[in-house]
Amino acid sequence: MQLFMDAPAKDRSPPIDLGSEETFRVGAAVVDPLSREARFEAGSERLQPQNLKVLIALTRGKGRVVTREQLIDLCWDGRFVGDDVINRSISTLRQFAERAGGFRIETVPRAGYRLVEARSSRATWWRPMLIGALAAAIAAAALLAAWLLAGRSSSPGSERTPTIALLQFTTASTDPAVRQLATTIHDSVGHMLSQTQFHVRLIDAGGRAGSDDNFLITGNVGTAQGKIMVTVRMEETAYHTIVYSQRFEAPLETADSLVDQVGGQVAGSIGWTVPLLMLDRQHRSDPTITAELFRKVDIQGVDQLSLYEAARRLAARSPDSALAHIELAFGAAFALPELPRDQREEALAIGRRAQERARALAPRFGEPFIGWCLLRSSARIGDCEDNLRQAMRTDPDSPFVTWYLAGRLMDAGRFNDSLDLAKQSLAHDQYVPEKILLTLRLLEATGQPAEADNYYREVKRWWPSYKNIVWARVSGMIDHGNYAGIERFEKEVGKEGWPDGYEELAPAAVAARTHSLSGARKACPVAGGDTLKSLFCMSVLAEVGDLDGAFALAERLYPRRLGRTPAEEQSIWLDKPFVNGTEYFTGPGAAAMRRDPRYLALAERVGLLAYWRSGRLPDFCRPPRAEPVCRQLGRA
Repeated sequence: MQLFMDAPAKDRSPPIDLGSEETFRVGAAVVDPLSREARFEAGSERLQPQNLKVLIALTRGKGRVVTREQLIDLCWDGRFVGDDVINRSISTLRQFAERAGGFRIETVPRAGYRLVEARSSRATWWRPMLIGALAAAIAAAALLAAWLLAGRSSSPGSERTPTIALLQFTTASTDPAVRQLATTIHDSVGHMLSQTQFHVRLIDAGGRAGSDDNFLITGNVGTAQGKIMVTVRMEETAYHTIVYSQRFEAPLETADSLVDQVGGQVAGSIGWTVPLLMLDRQHRSDPTITAELFRKVDIQGVDQLSLYEAARRLAARSPDSALAHIELAFGAAFALPELPRDQREEALAIGRRAQERARALAPRFGEPFIGWCLLRSSARIGDCEDNLRQAMRTDPDSPFVTWYLAGRLMDAGRFNDSLDLAKQSLAHDQYVPEKILLTLRLLEATGQPAEADNYYREVKRWWPSYKNIVWARVSGMIDHGNYAGIERFEKEVGKEGWPDGYEELAPAAVAARTHSLSGARKACPVAGGDTLKSLFCMSVLAEVGDLDGAFALAERLYPRRLGRTPAEEQSIWLDKPFVNGTEYFTGPGAAAMRRDPRYLALAERVGLLAYWRSGRLPDFCRPPRAEPVCRQLGRA
């Protein structure tokens, strides 16, 4: 692994042009190449152009070594520069890294340089997805406040579907094929956005947004170094703030793939915000608060501690802002694992107060109910479900409540109910990646591999580089016990298509499929972290008859979450706020575990036994497929 990490990155990209680079995040800083401005917790500064190019080259390397020769090609157009010039640039960027935080630049002797970002020690795939989705909800809420503050409706209680003016995409190319592609991509964006709840108004080239248009989308299509590049931006018309910006590119020979990709990703990134834009207009935020909230949130990932501290300051400055308190509630929940243990009690209290304040300020907004669940132990699954169902009644158009409840029912082994909710949520926002992932996983988990495969190939047209889709589909196969499917899918994707941190599961799948005890023990070492492979091995060992090995893994992966008192239960949870999802032992793939008397003890210590005994049965206890263990669930 070390040899791989020290290998130089193979960067065949054209020389870096700051005018065509998109805004990006590095560590705790957000950098806009066009203005050269870098924003971070302690302030902002403008980077020197050449240093910024070097930073972009190192960021593109994604933790791999970038040689001096590559830096010269990318940042100095291959012109001769002395070592002292590169040394000064690296030194300046290291000073910037210390001020911004969250990353550092390492020198790899006789090789080059490597940018290393600080990462959480938790590699669970679903956590970044969850954070990204809910952070996106807060970002959309910031857009909401900007739209509300524009005061475009005639009365405080009126509601009007927000309008996007879509300008004809431009191109400087004289190539008829490129000009036609610009038109086709524009039409794709318009078509897919029209399938959301936005009202889309098409504008001819040279036109302008009207007084009733809330947002303006523009796009440009160009060519460089054998590639087609498409840039799409969305501007909030009242304050002329860029609220969405994305760059897409593809080789000229596959340029047609951009038609679905650009349309799907634009619609998926912004289409679901309409319910938030149409909330009750009486709870308006200070424009400066809204602007600062929006700058702090980035769905590509944030420094949770910085976000939490910023949210505390914002909520203190604006005690009547629902958005600020929603941000603080979520920020406190996500910061808990990153905080020292002795600071978590205080953060929890702050988050809960913020969540209650948000509900009081915006009683028709569903997302604070998600905050209730995030700020409690996962053992309280029944109370969480009750709160989320109340949220669905209160705010039927909430973008993420139904999706979040689907995930919690999946944890409890209610895969069919979960799939119904996931499809319901996806029907409103069919291009949103987080909703796509959950639906795809549940199709696999409920034994619908053909439908899952068709859906997977359709989704790949919209999000071809979104590797979390691999985690989702494989997890669903684990839930169902589709061992042959795992072997086939890993081979189809190939190692180059596996996401970071993914470990090969095929040897363990072969052992399970062939009932090879020796193969399973060889593929499933006892030592290991909270990884997908460990979770898979738990059911594999049970399948081949090594129940002692399976429950030894379960003991490590699922420690006790219940306490004798509420205080003890909270203390247990605060020791480890984020834990493995229980769906890995409640699905069909874990049926062998349920034939062992130790299974009920496992379900009891994580809170599932009490939940099931309340009458909310898992799929494996529903006729006609009720398993023998169900006779021991008491009242249920």
